[in-house]
Parts: sequence; structure tokens; C-alpha cells
Amino acid sequence: MRPSALPTFEETISLQDSQLLYAVRERAPALPFPFADHHELWLLHRDTGAPLALLPGRMPQ
Repeated sequence: MRPSALPTFEETISLQDSQLLYAVRERAPALPFPFADHHELWLLHRDTGAPLALLPGRMPQ
């Protein structure tokens, strides 16, 4: 009998991301304001491409 494996960190994060995205899509029409920012600016690790920080940005005037 094979021991059951625990989910990896990546699998756990992926599941949480999917659940968050579903919740946002489900509730977005009820927001009293439109989404203003459709783009994000991320600082990525040079070697792995992993996200390190979400950088602040400004909306075009």
C-alpha cells in the first residue's frame, strides 16, 4: 500500500488562487465601483521568474 502524499506548496497555492479567482469573479458585478487597475507590476526573481513583490503603480491621467 502506498502512503498518501500531502499536497505540495505549489498545489496548495494553486488551489487557493483558483478559489480566490472564483470568489472575485462571482462577486465582481455587485461591487459599487468599477475595477480601475487591470494590470499589475511584479518584481520577479532573475533566475527563477518567481514573483518577489507587487510594485506600486499609477493609473494614466
